[in-house]
Amino acid sequence: MMKPSDEVLADALRLDAKARAEIAAELLASLDGPPDPDAESAWEAEIQRRVADIEAWTAELEPWEKVKRRIEREILDRSPGLSAAASPPPMSSSQPFAGTKHKTRALAPIPKGPSRR
Repeated sequence: MMKPSDEVLADALRLDAKARAEIAAELLASLDGPPDPDAESAWEAEIQRRVADIEAWTAELEPWEKVKRRIEREILDRSPGLSAAASPPPMSSSQPFAGTKHKTRALAPIPKGPSRR
């Protein structure tokens, strides 16, 4: 005899990919608990702080190539058994961000200090 959760899973697996993805997203969201009412304002404040740091030339930016290499290294370090030969092809700086039509741009390091303006 099947458990109710097994029956629900079997039914869900018969759905098309979009419906399964929607159900999966809702199930995962249900594990997070209630939304934080202050999250949106906290993110807005953080974004404004970061923009202000960039505009004031106090943010320390890294070139995209350096960031890309660090991300690739971290992925390989977390994936036991994934060797460089078996790793996915390197990310290209001309590839768009996932889910967008915008291409990535390399950022030149910005020297610190007020002398740039």
